[in-house]
Amino acid sequence: MGNGSDELSAVALVGMDGFAVTGHVFRDGEHWLAVETTHGRVWCPDCGVRAVGNGRRRVEVRDLPIAGTPTVLVWAKRTWRCRETECGRGSWSETSPHIAPRASLTERARREICRRVGEELDTVAKVGREFGVGWACAHQAVIDYGDMLIGADGRLEDTSKLGVDEHTFQHANAKRRTQMATTFVDIDRARLLDVVPGRSGQVVRDWIAGQPASWVDQIDVAAIDAFRGYATAIGDMLSASSARWSVIAANVVVVISAAPALLRWFRWPHPGVIARRAATSTSTRCQIPPTAVRAGSNVRRCGGRACGSSRRRAAPAPTQATARI
Repeated sequence: MGNGSDELSAVALVGMDGFAVTGHVFRDGEHWLAVETTHGRVWCPDCGVRAVGNGRRRVEVRDLPIAGTPTVLVWAKRTWRCRETECGRGSWSETSPHIAPRASLTERARREICRRVGEELDTVAKVGREFGVGWACAHQAVIDYGDMLIGADGRLEDTSKLGVDEHTFQHANAKRRTQMATTFVDIDRARLLDVVPGRSGQVVRDWIAGQPASWVDQIDVAAIDAFRGYATAIGDMLSASSARWSVIAANVVVVISAAPALLRWFRWPHPGVIARRAATSTSTRCQIPPTAVRAGSNVRRCGGRACGSSRRRAAPAPTQATARI
């Protein structure tokens, strides 16, 4: 190590600043790398006196695979002690931003798990098995790094048309009821904004109340599911958001869509659909009133023997499909 080339090679092998590889063994189909930090001088964080070594302890963490092979880092973690007798610091362990305290994965491995689940759509269970950790550990990495990505992606910016719909998050089984969630989407950009547990008007109120006032002011159209709780909450929150909205609200239409989360932007039922249903609700080949196929059924057929009209379902009464705030 006279010219430092061996030390640089050891640092480059592990690929983490401040760490160097001191040994390697291939065991049970996995790479095991012995690593240690490269800095040799440490000062007491309380009094500033130079610290002395107080031993090492072994810490095992999972890292990124090497050529598709699982990798384990064995960190010989140093402990330090302050030599100043008047200092109350005592001893402490070294830390690194690459490996969190009591962690099972390096931070770069946790970022890769989040990327695999988010970009490549791999399941949490699959990625967890490849990294040699349990589902809960892998899922926590997705939550930690996923929340940071969601908070920094600017997905709420430039939203003017908001879609609100319910979604069945978990189906009922012997141990739980059906778990519902409320989804918020940007209709213009076909982008999911948020998914909030619960299905009620209060869920919508709380979510809108948590957004900046400037964002609420720019919403001019809201597409909602055919659920009165959503309509009431949208009307209450957006109408009372600001004076600017109050002016726009007179001409704003809340479109009640059967499935706005599928980004279908239309009024339902369409006036043309109602007209066609009304035209086909009775026979067009004769004027004999239709009769029910069986008692209590709303399926009708023409009563004339010579009429060839097929069976038709009675058209529902036209309903008001839009509501003004």
